[in-house]
Amino acid sequence: MTDMKFFSAAFALVSALAGCRSAVPQPIPDPPPEAADWQRGESAEPGAYLGLETRENDSGTLDDLMFEAGVRVSRVEPHSPADEVGLQVGDVILAWNGQQLLEPESLEALELRAQAGEIVKLEVRRDDTILELSVPLRVRGGSSASEVVVIARVDPVRSRARWRTERGGVRLLASAPDAPFPDAGVPVGALVQGLDGRPVASAREWIRLLLNEDPGTTVRVTWDDLDGTAHKTDVDLFDIPREWTGYMIPILSHYTRDLQDDETSFVLIDLYVISLFRYTREGQEKEWRFLRWFRTSTGVGELSE
Repeated sequence: MTDMKFFSAAFALVSALAGCRSAVPQPIPDPPPEAADWQRGESAEPGAYLGLETRENDSGTLDDLMFEAGVRVSRVEPHSPADEVGLQVGDVILAWNGQQLLEPESLEALELRAQAGEIVKLEVRRDDTILELSVPLRVRGGSSASEVVVIARVDPVRSRARWRTERGGVRLLASAPDAPFPDAGVPVGALVQGLDGRPVASAREWIRLLLNEDPGTTVRVTWDDLDGTAHKTDVDLFDIPREWTGYMIPILSHYTRDLQDDETSFVLIDLYVISLFRYTREGQEKEWRFLRWFRTSTGVGELSE
């Protein structure tokens, strides 16, 4: 008999009066910058050419690490379209043709979808000034493909699925069978295009948007099936299960459970000096005590030669 079953009757009697605690998941921080430069292998595909290298728009200090909207320019290639319109290292690109940017990967995906000769409007922040620049794109110079190419991004928290950046959205490549998207009717292979009316450019941006939602939140997802038919579906994001970790009614009863150390304690009629019944468990070792004089235990480990 498990601990929870053993005390289920006691919980039914006292839960209405008890002040209970539950295990609350820790907040999930914003994702860190890209782990390695070689992850940019996706940019070797044909597409338009802007001439920038960017990174996430972080605060730049580990003491107060935070991420804001936009991508920060880390390098401008000489004689590139970006160089010709005056973009500089340190500028923050906020939007591409009105679409807000959150990740360097999103900017790369938009470049790949653009056509040479297209004029794109960039919203750029420099110091305390926000500018709009019209940049004529050119043909990509044909950079060689990296041996290592990003094929998917994994979200084990909100969607419990694997996603890939594609033209027009992000593709659901794989998912746990009981995960939010299959449960809502969004199958593996679906091409997701937007979240709550907001277009999504890359898999990493998509996962970051999901992480910014609270567990269990219902979101409206726009997606196409393999036949190209458009759908809009409400999806309940994954919610971390809660577990009882304790309650207390002075003198009458109290229960505590330490999930980290795997310990459980239950006391009935606690007069501090003496108690009517006390149950404790540390790992596999269990002990039952009645009043002060009657005690039995099981699962006690003993060393033998």
